Amino acid sequence: MEEVLKEYSIQNKVTAVTTDSGSNFVKAFRLFQVVDAEPEDGDADEHDQVDIIDVADMLQEAADDDQLFRLPPHQRCAAHTMNLVANDSEKASANSRFNKVEIAFIAEYVKVMKPVAQALNILQGQKNSYLGFVLPTVAQLQKVLDAQVHDLRICAPLVDALLLSLNRRFGPKFDDDRHILAAAVHPRFKLTWTDDEVVRTRAKRLLQDGISQIQLMEVKEAAGETKGDADVDDPDVDLFFPRPCSSTRESVEEVVDTHLHGRGSTLRDLHETVEKLFRKVNTTLPSSAAVERLFSHGAGIFKENRYRLNDDTFEMQLMLKLNTT
Repeated sequence: MEEVLKEYSIQNKVTAVTTDSGSNFVKAFRLFQVVDAEPEDGDADEHDQVDIIDVADMLQEAADDDQLFRLPPHQRCAAHTMNLVANDSEKASANSRFNKVEIAFIAEYVKVMKPVAQALNILQGQKNSYLGFVLPTVAQLQKVLDAQVHDLRICAPLVDALLLSLNRRFGPKFDDDRHILAAAVHPRFKLTWTDDEVVRTRAKRLLQDGISQIQLMEVKEAAGETKGDADVDDPDVDLFFPRPCSSTRESVEEVVDTHLHGRGSTLRDLHETVEKLFRKVNTTLPSSAAVERLFSHGAGIFKENRYRLNDDTFEMQLMLKLNTT
């Protein structure tokens, strides 16, 4: 994985890597992914005993080791996780008491599982495959299931099992800054996908921080271009003609308010700065299904007749598959 990232010089551009929950990559990412440093707890006991460890040998070994790996952050495939949610619902079937009217049961089962199938199609779709779809899709699915539970006579335990599994498997994502920001910056959702004021306030703060970083980067890039101009290198010119003030730049609050209260719902309606933030946080695929379909052939991904192909043959087959009409 690290060699592929280095080969295409994208090791510093990939924000995250998505794999299914059963992938062998899970352990590799757990061991080698770069973990952001957490702020220290200011309330820690000042009298705690400190163990002094001589790290000179450890640092020397690290310096001599050419096999250190650094992988991007890892996240589990949202579509595969949704499949696991559907599988968890089967556990409730054994405890449900079904009457002899099987048609009534089938009707209720279809009514309950239809929104689950729709959510799964959205998350594993090849169009609109943005990370910002994860939280709104799960939140809407929870609302639909909650609204159904009181009208069911047979499949109420099925709804309870689905809601329990959704909370258990997707709950941590609702507390993840990347997923919150990805949903908030998407013009279709913004803050409409949640009624929790704490989450809405947090999403707005993340928007402000993200846009502020984009604007700061734009200022640095503009300063670098100006510094490269031959006329600006003349000190007399700098003294006689003051540099123009960037007063026309919109404030962070103005950009955020325009984004949140604007009527646009497509990517073409995004503010230029918001669009840059959108590209930064929404390029991560929510599911690995689209990539698996790309490399599969006749439902076979890593079968005997596939993994023995050399790189050139594999690339030619992939190119032919993508260009078939």
